Amino acid sequence: NNATTPRPLAGRRSDASACRAAASSEAVAGPSKALPELPYALGEGVEQGFWFWEERGCNIRYQAAGPESGPALVLIHGFGGNCDHWRKNIGPLSEHYRVFSIDLLGYGYSDKPCPKAHGEPNSLYNFYTWADQINAFV
Repeated sequence: NNATTPRPLAGRRSDASACRAAASSEAVAGPSKALPELPYALGEGVEQGFWFWEERGCNIRYQAAGPESGPALVLIHGFGGNCDHWRKNIGPLSEHYRVFSIDLLGYGYSDKPCPKAHGEPNSLYNFYTWADQINAFV
């Protein structure tokens, strides 16, 4: 699968309305969100876009490169990071793989919904949410 056509997640709880309601005023739901102007040039063959995470109703930024038929490699940043941290790795890795780098929910240029709308502290920004995001993306 590619980033624009995520597979459905059967049996998972949907918080799309809460995510949309709590999204910052800068967030735009759906594929109409404008791509950011980056402080660096994307490498040759690297594309950038937004994937709309339907389950949560949020835009997730990604970068991708490499042959569509190549084995997929997903690069995930650490805390305080974003997919820009992989910019020097995407090109060389894309010679052998279809490489994806994503911003986790709440990081980089991905949407940053207000966690207060999701109940208890740490109920939105946690490893379970990010694992769901990565599973939905691939």
